[in-house]
Amino acid sequence: MATASNYPGDATANNRAGREGFTETAVSVERDFRRLVETLHHALEYTDADDAELRRQVSNTKTVAERGLRLSKLLTKMARGKR
Repeated sequence: MATASNYPGDATANNRAGREGFTETAVSVERDFRRLVETLHHALEYTDADDAELRRQVSNTKTVAERGLRLSKLLTKMARGKR
């Protein structure tokens, strides 16, 4: 991983280090959302069918997490310079 340069005039090195840090962060966020979606999926599988309110809340939360996953995938692509 590149580190930011100590020389203020070395903008290229500083920019590269910033992009790499941004990419690592985007990938980490994507990974976290993926795990959250998987966890909520399993929670729905093991939630009692009679507990409609809990199932509704977990399902709604999973829907929001799936949106976060889609957006974080887009962010990762952008960070890597892909469209």
